[in-house]
Amino acid sequence: MKIGSKLLNVAQRIAATTTDFVLVSLVLGGSLALLALVMAHNAHVDTSGPFDVATPGLSWTEGAALSLAPYFLVLLPLVWLIYEATLTRTWRGTTAGKLLFRVRTISLNGNLSIWQCILRTTLKIMSVLLLLSIGHPLVLAVVLAAFIAVPVFTVKSQFIFDLMASTTVTKRGT
Repeated sequence: MKIGSKLLNVAQRIAATTTDFVLVSLVLGGSLALLALVMAHNAHVDTSGPFDVATPGLSWTEGAALSLAPYFLVLLPLVWLIYEATLTRTWRGTTAGKLLFRVRTISLNGNLSIWQCILRTTLKIMSVLLLLSIGHPLVLAVVLAAFIAVPVFTVKSQFIFDLMASTTVTKRGT
């Protein structure tokens, strides 16, 4: 496989992962927003205190949203893990993003097991969190280039998490 087609494969995989991430974020964020709305509707709100709508401080709806933000940050990796591992196993190696970009995950050892899916997704999430934790732009650029170079220069176009889980991502139908 030529480097150009490997880069295209990497771009498809990153686009599929981004699509899945946005989908999971929207569903989780919408669910938490609905929960905040139900909580606010059912709770008695004292508007004479610091959350008074007429005061320049926070309104009670903003306070409810801010109180749910930590839950979003904690639940997002867990929901992403459940979403991706479950769909990858049950949809024959695909997720919504992989279906859209016509790629699928396969096992190098035959059938894709749930444990391979869980390991692969856990390591993938940890990789994304590691990349997001890098604060210096130059260091981020170097680490990101190295991260993308791994599948370009491996025989089966595998990221590090694919190597560790004995999986690879191919075009659908192959």
